[in-house]
Amino acid sequence: GLLAMSVPSGLRSAAEPHGSALQAVGLPLVEVLSFDATGPNAPDRGELRAMEVRLRDAFARFDFADVKDGDDRLAAARCRAAPSRSIFTLAALAEGREDGGFSLLLRLSDACDGVIVWSGALEGLYGGARLPESEARVVREISGMLMETHGVVLTRARTQARTMAFAETGSNAPTSAFGCVAEAFAVLGEEDGAEPTAARACFSTLAEQDAGFGLVHAVKAALMLHQLTGDVRADSSRAEAADMLHEAELAVELEPASAYAARTLALVQVFVGEGELAYQSARRALELNPLDYDVAASAGAVFIAAGRVDEGAELIRWARAQGAAATSELNAYLAVAAFLRGDRAAAQALIASLELHPSLASRLALALAFKTLDRPGDMREAIHALVRVAPRGADGVRHLVHRMLASQDLADRALTTLEASGLSPQAASDKPPHG
Repeated sequence: GLLAMSVPSGLRSAAEPHGSALQAVGLPLVEVLSFDATGPNAPDRGELRAMEVRLRDAFARFDFADVKDGDDRLAAARCRAAPSRSIFTLAALAEGREDGGFSLLLRLSDACDGVIVWSGALEGLYGGARLPESEARVVREISGMLMETHGVVLTRARTQARTMAFAETGSNAPTSAFGCVAEAFAVLGEEDGAEPTAARACFSTLAEQDAGFGLVHAVKAALMLHQLTGDVRADSSRAEAADMLHEAELAVELEPASAYAARTLALVQVFVGEGELAYQSARRALELNPLDYDVAASAGAVFIAAGRVDEGAELIRWARAQGAAATSELNAYLAVAAFLRGDRAAAQALIASLELHPSLASRLALALAFKTLDRPGDMREAIHALVRVAPRGADGVRHLVHRMLASQDLADRALTTLEASGLSPQAASDKPPHG
């Protein structure tokens, strides 16, 4: 069959604490080692331990890695025990300075091959009464960089899983449970060589084999959403949308502490038109992990869709400034927000990126951006191009607007503007619409 694996029984149940069974799926392991210190005014052992614990606990908020205290001397044994699993160690050296502060030099290593995969330094940290401020800065600047879905840890672990799958099968079709995760994120990130059919089949199998592991259902729902986003035919996806919503709701029920599950549910709720519920789910995702800036950016898109336009646009911009990935979907929502706010500068800044990634959402956002900039000819041309490629033409575009904007008022406002500028069944013809 597709999967040369067996999924262990006894995966995490809703009653178990977050992260307790991630190893059962072979997700990467990050071990935070004891930090060292040197030089005058260096932090003492208690202060170093406080930073270790804060950083480890922050890492544990992220969903796709296991996190624990570690011992570098046991690395070889751990790698022999789990040869297909990515294992990382985080070490740090605090160097005291004459002015009373210290710098923190951090190093993330692949425990199984000894390679340093990332290093960084933070300057201007202080102990004593200012230690909490320094701890917060360390956590804020390091957590997302290493632990987000496009961060150092998951990116390297995914590459290793896909390389292993290719070596075994000659394709990227997953050969392990974590291989499913790796391929799913390749699909969701629209990476070259990603295999959507294999990823979806893999997660369907995982979900059937162990319904108690909520993240399986969350990623399955995310894959379903990715597949349905480009299909704007109203009658072809009603049953699939209901199944997707069920998967997303089940994920949150089984993983109430998962920011990824809450964020996925919010995006699915936007898709099915449940704007207020989507807003509440997005707020919950932010509360569960305020350090995951990709989650924050997605929450911003949900806020816009649900009618909190100013709040959503500012949240996306803030998340991007912190390091969130700049995706074409987020650009589309920022352009829609610029239209709704009458923000000409924001609309102008987004034109090039919208034209570079001509998805249905980007094409729709481009038309609205041209409206914001008072470029009626370009807007009519953009609408004509959108209708020409959308399934079911103008009706498909109307359905797309409602899928992107769960707020009925905002959807009506966008549609009124589009229809006044040429959105009609005739827009699918070879000639641009008149008027």
